[in-house]
Amino acid sequence: MAIAVALVPPAATSGLGIAFGLPGVALAAAILVVVNLLAINLSALVLFYLAGFKPLEAGTFEKTRAAVVSRVVTIAIGIAVLSIVLVLVTYATFLTASFEQQSRAAIQQEFDEADVEGVELVSVTVDYKIIDIVVGNEPRVNVLVAIPREARAPPDLAQRFDDDLTDELGRDVVVRVGFVEAQISDAEPQESPLGWPSVSNEAVRTGGVPA
Repeated sequence: MAIAVALVPPAATSGLGIAFGLPGVALAAAILVVVNLLAINLSALVLFYLAGFKPLEAGTFEKTRAAVVSRVVTIAIGIAVLSIVLVLVTYATFLTASFEQQSRAAIQQEFDEADVEGVELVSVTVDYKIIDIVVGNEPRVNVLVAIPREARAPPDLAQRFDDDLTDELGRDVVVRVGFVEAQISDAEPQESPLGWPSVSNEAVRTGGVPA
């Protein structure tokens, strides 16, 4: 039961990370599976040796002892190395998630302070993965803004967002801003919904247009 608890959850998490396209989650969970597997083997090896499970043949005790010590050291080094990698992957995942949250909050605050009528923030997505941290790529922030048809989009909005995020987060970013046309409904319903011409009840009953 203990072995299943140690191996099945991280293995399932790794599979879900692969299925949903989350390489950071899949990698961290896979490393955790290997670390747990090595820890189980290390524990079993030490416990069996201390419990007195040794070869019965004469003259093999020293060889067995040397083999056990060698394998314990090898497994311990493997666990240490993988644990360091796991810590680094976890920290990188935390950095990407924290940057994404801070970017969304900063841009949302910009819109709240501007409070321009008819202009709304539709979405903010951040393209920043663990591999970007490793190779040093700049985070990419995609902003989608809804504006009225008669409004003119500011030509330097992306650069202003870039400057604000750089000042607040302390690192260079790449910002891309897209615009969609927004329509706001009136409080009173229109006489002809969806722009269709209205037809009277009499015309509907008679199948024609009333005189």
